[in-house]
Amino acid sequence: MTLCVSWIRKVNKTEELIFATDSCLSGGERWHSGVKLFELPRKDCLICFAGETNRTYPLILNLISSIKFDEHLSSTNTDITEVLDYLTTLFTSLCNAITGYGTQKFEEVLGEFEFLFGGWSWKQGKFKLWKLKYKFETSAFVHDEVDDNEMFFEFIGDETDKAEELLQEEIKNNGKIFARNFDMEPFKVLLSMIREDQYTTIDG
Repeated sequence: MTLCVSWIRKVNKTEELIFATDSCLSGGERWHSGVKLFELPRKDCLICFAGETNRTYPLILNLISSIKFDEHLSSTNTDITEVLDYLTTLFTSLCNAITGYGTQKFEEVLGEFEFLFGGWSWKQGKFKLWKLKYKFETSAFVHDEVDDNEMFFEFIGDETDKAEELLQEEIKNNGKIFARNFDMEPFKVLLSMIREDQYTTIDG
């Protein structure tokens, strides 16, 4: 499995939207230098995943190809909220088109996975971030926007509760109890969990 995080880093008056992940791919074996974070053809947004690689890779590759060969989607004049709507529809269509799995239940075949997608919205003049996951109740992908009213971050993958607990400790250790912005604290948490042997699914 994995651990991914995205957050807004703010230093003085400069803001950056940062994505970071571990690099371990598993599925009966382990690759310690896998790719889980993808730059899309339009440069103003990123996507990363946690979960089943056999599902997430085909979905992301379809998205990359679609953006690359679609003049409207590839243009940065198209706001990323439109890209979000497109990828949600695309991922839903691709997953619902899976066939040939015999007597197995679709829920078992599809597996567990989720995405973080985000970037700069020129229409709203700020960074946006969403968590995406397939909902079996509606037979579709849904996207939940990360709340920017608090300190802006989101973890997906394994041990997310522990990651958030460690992040709170990191904030306190840095004397930021009442602060509303991050520097590199979420990355420090990710790095420490990769290095700790107790988090066996977070590696690379």
